[in-house]
Amino acid sequence: MIKMTSHIINRIWKLFLFIFLFIALLFVVLTNGIRVESLELPKVKISQLYIKLDKKLILNIGTIDIDTQSKEESSLEEINRLITKLPYIHEFFKLISVQNIIFNNNTIHFLYKSDMFHIDSDFLTIDTHVKALKDSTIELDIKRMILKDFEVEVKGILQANLKEELFNFKGDFSIFNIDGEAELRVYNRELFYRLNTQTFNTLEPFMDFIVTKVDIQPLAADWIYKRIVAKQYKLNNLEGKFNLDTLEFYPYLMRGGASVKNAVVKFDKKAPSALVSKLDIILKNNQLIFDTKKAEYQGKDITNTKIHIYNLMTKGSGIILDINADTMLDDSIHAILHAFNIEIPITQTSGTTTANVKLNIQFYPLGVIHHSGSFKVTDADINLVGVPMHSKTGFIELDNSMIYLKNVNLKYGNIFDIDTSGDFNLTTRIYKSSNKINSLHVGLDELTLLDIEDFNTTATMQTDDNRTTIYIDGLKTELKFLSNNNIISAEKLNLIYPHSPFMKDIGIKNGTLKIDTLDFQNYEIVANLKNLNLPLRENGNKVEELDLKIEINEEIVEAISSDKKIKFTNLGGKKLTIENIDIAFDFSKQQESADMDQMAFIGINSNIIDTNSTFKVLSHHFSYLVDGENSFFNSKFFSQNISLSRTKNRLSLEGQNLTSMFINTLFTKKIFDGGIFELHADGKNSRDLNGTFKINNSTIKGIIFYNNLMAFIQTIPSLITFQNPGFNEDGFKVTSGFVDFSKDKDTLIINRLKMKGESADVAGSGTINLKTKKLDINLQIGVLKNLTRIVDAIPIANYILLGEDGKMYTNIKVSGTLEDPKMKTYAIQDTFLTPLEIIKRALETPIKILQ
Repeated sequence: MIKMTSHIINRIWKLFLFIFLFIALLFVVLTNGIRVESLELPKVKISQLYIKLDKKLILNIGTIDIDTQSKEESSLEEINRLITKLPYIHEFFKLISVQNIIFNNNTIHFLYKSDMFHIDSDFLTIDTHVKALKDSTIELDIKRMILKDFEVEVKGILQANLKEELFNFKGDFSIFNIDGEAELRVYNRELFYRLNTQTFNTLEPFMDFIVTKVDIQPLAADWIYKRIVAKQYKLNNLEGKFNLDTLEFYPYLMRGGASVKNAVVKFDKKAPSALVSKLDIILKNNQLIFDTKKAEYQGKDITNTKIHIYNLMTKGSGIILDINADTMLDDSIHAILHAFNIEIPITQTSGTTTANVKLNIQFYPLGVIHHSGSFKVTDADINLVGVPMHSKTGFIELDNSMIYLKNVNLKYGNIFDIDTSGDFNLTTRIYKSSNKINSLHVGLDELTLLDIEDFNTTATMQTDDNRTTIYIDGLKTELKFLSNNNIISAEKLNLIYPHSPFMKDIGIKNGTLKIDTLDFQNYEIVANLKNLNLPLRENGNKVEELDLKIEINEEIVEAISSDKKIKFTNLGGKKLTIENIDIAFDFSKQQESADMDQMAFIGINSNIIDTNSTFKVLSHHFSYLVDGENSFFNSKFFSQNISLSRTKNRLSLEGQNLTSMFINTLFTKKIFDGGIFELHADGKNSRDLNGTFKINNSTIKGIIFYNNLMAFIQTIPSLITFQNPGFNEDGFKVTSGFVDFSKDKDTLIINRLKMKGESADVAGSGTINLKTKKLDINLQIGVLKNLTRIVDAIPIANYILLGEDGKMYTNIKVSGTLEDPKMKTYAIQDTFLTPLEIIKRALETPIKILQ
């Protein structure tokens, strides 16, 4: 046992002795220094090696070529590796100088001397001074450190606790001409940072670098430094953390701010730029918030505009544009909306508007997720799909594909003024609305086609390229506003009739209407009119349906029926021409004092009918000229002519060469057979006038008055003598005659009536009430004309038999009405008195002869 123990001690002694002798030898050698020109070890080649011990080791190496892969992946890894080895270097070495360390085709230059060391590698350049080194605590004064993979240069104080793996740095940095201050802290392999910068004038190089290191959507990066380009930037308190192992940068923990001056903001390359004199940028919660302090867009103050990018460094990033301004909804605002394929069919050209537009734009895939806005319009000129309008007030809301109009006033020239509320679907481009039509006027000068006030109705509007269509439910009317035309179509004119003075004037109540107009000054109208109550007759039937084509412009109004029988024009004065169509109206209802603009009515082969009587005036050509209270009428039928002239204080009527056919047609009854007639009348008006009606060589027959008179005569034997070829059932033959008459309001006064016939003469006077049709007429019928011709040749016999006037006659009293005249005569009395009268005149004859 003792022997074994002695043997072990002997071996241990020899081992320690060997170690001691080796160390002693090595110490002696190192003290004197060792120089080796070349040394080759497995996977390592060393050249120009020099090592010496002077209290601490001094090591000089020309080149170390290591055949292995480097584990360092970044400058941060190199710094970490260097700092962890630094205590050992400081403890054992006085000087380390390695001109070249080559591995993986990378080269490192390393120098350590008297607490100063320098490293230059592909990732890192560092010049630093070890201020303090105690146990595991290190404090470095970094004079210059370049992290080449991050292109950043720093200087400052680095404190490290290697035992706790805690590192703190405070100093200055410079990156892409951006200078600032940095505070860094590494703990448990996580880097905490806080950065501030001095002012700098470009962000582009820095952001071009960052987007290659951090997962930021390209469009998000564009908004940071391409869409917003300033003359001056300053970063304030940017802080966050970074995991050195996983490279996670915790975007939701990043926060900070920046101030920007004199920036140009480009919403889109197609849209005008905004000018921002001062802008604060805030980073927090993975959002980049742009807070404008003073901004202008196309001369508009948009200081209250808010912009922020969300999910800045994560998936699903996008931007919110919240534009708030007292600005018009004009082309400049549309330029922003159009850039994101948002179309609003309303453009403002003048006036004031309080506007808000909010856009939520997704970067990938690029598109607008949501857009909304509101516009409060006051006294503004707007353009609705190419149609210029004016709006006194209104509120417009935008929500994705919907536009909501609330009490929006729209006025189009003098055409319409409406207040509208409704929903406009931008996808279907359909607007459904409730409307109050304050006024709707369609017409030209004094011609009013449509005049509506205070009318409530629903309506539907649809817009597409260069077209706006409005359908007014309450009027069943469609309005189309096109780029090169405007069309108004009405399918039920009975709904428009109450609002159309023009339709009321001419009695149009039913039918359809289509109006084409480019400028609401020139019109082309196609009308299909039904159930008309016009004073027109064709083939004895009322014209109840009419197709018209009407052209209206500033100089002329022309209307023509499809069969060309009715024409109207105002060229050279207003003129209505009808052909082969009769005109019928109630003469008794004509307003004699009514004012009417100058107008001419022309009839070709058109007769005139009085609907209140049986009058019918035959005419090959008539003209009726109206000028205020003056009117002039003239009608020709073969050689016959009738004319009427009326002024304010005078009425004159003339009829020449009138035939029995004309007269019979006038009264629509055969009253006369043959003959020629004349009519003359003159007075203040149709209710106060005097006139004469003349008859030549005609036979009176076929009227109730004459038939009743003949029937009455048949009952009186003493009047049987009347029945001869000149006065019988076939009529009363008149060789000549006249009626002097006057009219006082509704009373026709026969001042004198005298008819000369072959066997009898008729004379008389009386009145006819045209309103009640009552008769009060006294007639004298002179008879036995053949006898009187013989006796008339004997003077004394003439006086004794026929009396003072040389005739024999009887008196008839006519009463009743025109439809039922009553006859009463004094013929019997005359018959009994006749012998006595003859005796009386015989006794008086001598005296008469003496006289």
